[in-house]
Amino acid sequence: PPFTPDESAELLRTLHPDLPEAAVSTLIERTGGNPLLLQELASSGEPSESLRLAMAARLRHLDDAGRDAFGLLALAGRPVPVEDLGADGVQGLLAAGLAVADRDGIEIRHALLGEVAVDQMAADERRALHARIARGVRDPGEAARHFLHADDRPAAHTAALRAAEQTSNPGERAAHLAIAATCAQGPEADE
Repeated sequence: PPFTPDESAELLRTLHPDLPEAAVSTLIERTGGNPLLLQELASSGEPSESLRLAMAARLRHLDDAGRDAFGLLALAGRPVPVEDLGADGVQGLLAAGLAVADRDGIEIRHALLGEVAVDQMAADERRALHARIARGVRDPGEAARHFLHADDRPAAHTAALRAAEQTSNPGERAAHLAIAATCAQGPEADE
């Protein structure tokens, strides 16, 4: 089973006593408390090539529905409801131990697996999955970010402006307007 955050921090401090606290926190989050991943990443903060290959092999053993669901999870970067992923894909991910269910939906067991999955995706596959995520989310700010990554600039522009209108937080508003400005096209782009 995964280590608790305290156990993970203790292992990291034993392996590398000079590791800054911020790095310890990041490693604990990226590894999900997996002892092997903690040891692998403690040295450089990045997985070794052999670890990447082993993780990639686990992902290749998934069927199409499982790979699709895993890609959606990896790009969403948050728990996703089962109905948004498809029951067949979720069943495969849970059986393979690549994802876990929690009260918010299904999430990747280890962030590093998501990073490996994203690295392996072809650009067109990544854009298609971002577009699916964008069309399925309720939050216009999240939709705008995913439409931008899907290279659908008109949809990103529209969603970002809607998100900016809906928030009173100046920082959030600025972030949404920055996406809208990045995606503005045509004669009115400067405006």
